[in-house]
Amino acid sequence: MSKDKILIRVKKRMPRSAGRVELSIDLEMAADELVAITGQSGSGKSTLLRIISGLERPDEGVIHFRGTVWLDTAARINLPPQRRAAALVFQDYALFPHWTVRQNINFALGRQQNDAVVDELLEATGLTNLAGRYPPLLSGGEAQRVALARGLAQHPDFLLLDEPLAALDPETRSSLQAYVVNYCRQSGKAALLISHDFQEIAKMAGRAYVMRNGQLHPANLPDQGRRNPANLLCAEVVEYRRRDDPKLVCRLGNNLLELTVDPAVPQVYGPGDLVWLDPGQLRIVN
Repeated sequence: MSKDKILIRVKKRMPRSAGRVELSIDLEMAADELVAITGQSGSGKSTLLRIISGLERPDEGVIHFRGTVWLDTAARINLPPQRRAAALVFQDYALFPHWTVRQNINFALGRQQNDAVVDELLEATGLTNLAGRYPPLLSGGEAQRVALARGLAQHPDFLLLDEPLAALDPETRSSLQAYVVNYCRQSGKAALLISHDFQEIAKMAGRAYVMRNGQLHPANLPDQGRRNPANLLCAEVVEYRRRDDPKLVCRLGNNLLELTVDPAVPQVYGPGDLVWLDPGQLRIVN
């Protein structure tokens, strides 16, 4: 495997209330790429990040990162988390409650603790005034920012983000989205982002996938010339109705939209796919 590539090819049987589902992933990405994954809860997104980070073992598979084998079940290779150049930012924060915000971030630096690095991250995440506060006294959004700062403090080669910005206010969220994207671009690092926010995905990712039943399906992102997600609406395809007058049924928020499709255009969308709608081109008829 090339030193500028990441290969993730793993399988794992996962329990689910309606039965068992197999996580079956075959993903190749550039070593400086930001890829996003969305999908329903329980589809295997967080499990995939745990497998990549080394916190969970798949039934079989390989993970190659920049020419280094992190995992090869057939060869009995399974590097521990501390030997993988990855940082997993949990959705549930996983902070040390008896340490201050500054101490939590410093912990990620190990023996190479650096006040200047911590100060920079505190400022970037808007936590400077909370540096001496303990996690139990933080709001959900504040704790989420600490978790992100701690992950970035390691300067990881592979940043694994499990909805790290979900609890933030819009202004802070937008600022940190830009910070993460700039971090990856300027340092040449890779990131895998889990998010249910389609606008966030469009803003941050170069590629996106929908996870359904343990498998990744490519998702559509807005055309490069129209990549301002603030001007677009993202809907999820529910059904394609084949008739003389074909319709595309999409879910937009809590509502269903029925969109007329040009019969001359071949069907390219299926249930679960994402479509981007230009409000200026929509016409309400009923």
